Amino acid sequence: TKYITTGLTVESFQSRDAVYAAQKGSGALLLIAEGYVTGKVYEYLASKRPIIAITDGKDLIEMMNKSGAGECVSPSDPATIAATLLDFFETGEGISKRDENYIKRFERRIITGELAGLFDELIAPAK
Repeated sequence: TKYITTGLTVESFQSRDAVYAAQKGSGALLLIAEGYVTGKVYEYLASKRPIIAITDGKDLIEMMNKSGAGECVSPSDPATIAATLLDFFETGEGISKRDENYIKRFERRIITGELAGLFDELIAPAK
């Protein structure tokens, strides 16, 4: 089911695969976050699309700055939010200067490997 209101489309539940496909096909992704880094951030990084994050969260701002994956704008600054969105859509260019080496460290396989290494250290006999 789709609900369309003045340029905004709200869709009903979508499968995870459909959501990932939509993210990867987007020109940019809008992330509205209260300040902490959520799982959605990692999904957005994996999509390799530019991210426009509306947040005041220090950790998220730091992650976005280090990753080069997009721009952060304060939710208390609507003029800058509008300017950032307009600039992106007027130029048609990505706002992203991604640091793939930094972003790669958040891949599930790498994080899982690090966790497995920690478990190995915990159960390894003392030398």
